[in-house]
Amino acid sequence: MIQSLEGKSITEPMKGVGLLKEIIFIFDYICPYCYLMLPEIERLYSEHRIKVSWIPTEIYPEIPPEGTDLKNFLGTRKVEKAYKLIKAQAKKKNLVFYLPERIYNTRLARMLTAYAFNKVPMEEILHAFYNSVFVYNKNIGDHRVLQKICLQLGISWDDFLQRMEDEHLLAVIGSWEDMIKPYSVEVVPTIASGENILAEGVCSYEELVKMINK
Repeated sequence: MIQSLEGKSITEPMKGVGLLKEIIFIFDYICPYCYLMLPEIERLYSEHRIKVSWIPTEIYPEIPPEGTDLKNFLGTRKVEKAYKLIKAQAKKKNLVFYLPERIYNTRLARMLTAYAFNKVPMEEILHAFYNSVFVYNKNIGDHRVLQKICLQLGISWDDFLQRMEDEHLLAVIGSWEDMIKPYSVEVVPTIASGENILAEGVCSYEELVKMINK
């Protein structure tokens, strides 16, 4: 099982500039550490000649659709200790962060991402989901919440429902799973390039720059 440590959706570098590196960012929408790393990855591809493949995964697929109490699931002491660290880092990054009381299943969120990735910029998809979880504390396994995200992104909820078992949609998810398989991912976020894992968990922007320039 992949644990939380602390698509074809590709973000292209500036036109006319040769690629320096291609990286893979493996994340889950319920992981606050992935949320903390989002500004660093966005800054990385805006300031350097890199291409980013955003790969959503599920760290706790056993969680029921209605979610489960966060402290009961992970342990009260672990949650309270992590919350202090995450809140402090979020403040430094100017990120709004409210810890949800429940932890939710992200299977449908990943499926909706697969449906939306070639219709909407991945950055918009990521922000829509992360805001739902860590700003508004919504259950992104709930159809009503996902329907609102579709409205926000300008995509059809009804069409998504009809295509949930579509071969193309399942193929996208299968391609994501194939991409992360060689890395034996155990924690998220994981940042990889080529055959190597560059980083696991939260790291600074400066550390990321050093890693991609090695």
